[in-house]
Amino acid sequence: MDRSERLTGNADTSLETCRKCPSKLVQPVQWRRLGDDLWEIDLRCPDCGRASRECVPTEAVAKYDQVMRRARVSLERHLEAIERVDSADARTPYGEPAPDLRILPEDHGLPPAA
Repeated sequence: MDRSERLTGNADTSLETCRKCPSKLVQPVQWRRLGDDLWEIDLRCPDCGRASRECVPTEAVAKYDQVMRRARVSLERHLEAIERVDSADARTPYGEPAPDLRILPEDHGLPPAA
């Protein structure tokens, strides 16, 4: 079987897009190089569960790799923003830790709980 018979996509193939549902979150499960300019990639859609195998040229793989790198950077930025919000919620506007606001028995003149 020659290279052209194995191809399921070309350089413009959007490997991140599911062929069954509208998801653009398709993830690689396994990559295999079959030749100088041919890759076989097992893919899985996290939204609908579809699994597929694509045989594409190196250019499509490089494009997919860039898509995944941009997505990773975006996720990292979102996680950093969430961490900033979480750490800001744990402090008062003056930068001090939030006070312990529990109501204790001694607040009402009762002996402390043992």
